[in-house]
Amino acid sequence: MSKHDQTYQIPFASLDNGQHSFHFQVGKDLFDRFENDELHKPDLNVDVLLDKQINRLKFSIHAEGQAEIQCDRCLDYFTHYFNLDQNIFVRLAEETNFNLNTDYVTLDRESQSIDMAYFIYEIIVLSLPLKRVHPVDENGNSTCNPEVTKYIDGESEPSPSNESEDETETHGNEAWKEELIELLNKNKSKNGTS
Repeated sequence: MSKHDQTYQIPFASLDNGQHSFHFQVGKDLFDRFENDELHKPDLNVDVLLDKQINRLKFSIHAEGQAEIQCDRCLDYFTHYFNLDQNIFVRLAEETNFNLNTDYVTLDRESQSIDMAYFIYEIIVLSLPLKRVHPVDENGNSTCNPEVTKYIDGESEPSPSNESEDETETHGNEAWKEELIELLNKNKSKNGTS
C-alpha cells in the first residue's frame, strides 16, 4: 500500500472550529499497510468525532466490528468482536511527534491533514487479548476443536506412523511418539490424574 494513501486522512485545516464527524470502513487493507497478519477477514466500522479548537484537536474514536483470530490452544480461527472507544489529543506545535507515551501527540501546525490509520490500527491491535482462545458456549464448555484438544487433554494418543515410510522416518516418528507419551504421562502425574 502506498505511503500516501488518503483512505484514513482527515483534512482538519480547512474545517471550522467545532465538532466534525468522519466514518471509515476498516478491512484487510489497514492491517496489510502495517504488515500485520494476525487478523483475518477484519470488518470494522470506525467513527471519529473531531473536536477542533484553535491550537489542539481531540479525536474521539469508536470502533466496532469483528475479525477472525487464531486460537492459541487448538490453532483454529474464531470470530473476535470489537467494541472500542479511545480519545486521541493532538497539539499543534512546531514539529510532529507521535510519541504515544504521553497524553497527547504533537502535529506540525503547518499540516493540512492527519492520517488516522496508525491510531485506528493501534487501538484495534492493542485491544486484542494476550491469551487468544475460543470463547465458551452457553453451558461453559470450550468451543475449541475437539480433535486437537483431545491430544492436549491427554484423552488420546497420536496415531501410529504410516507403515509405508522408510525405516529412518519411522524410527524418527517412533522416537517422537515415545517422547510425547512420556511428556503426557509426566503431565498427568504432575496434575494428579491417572
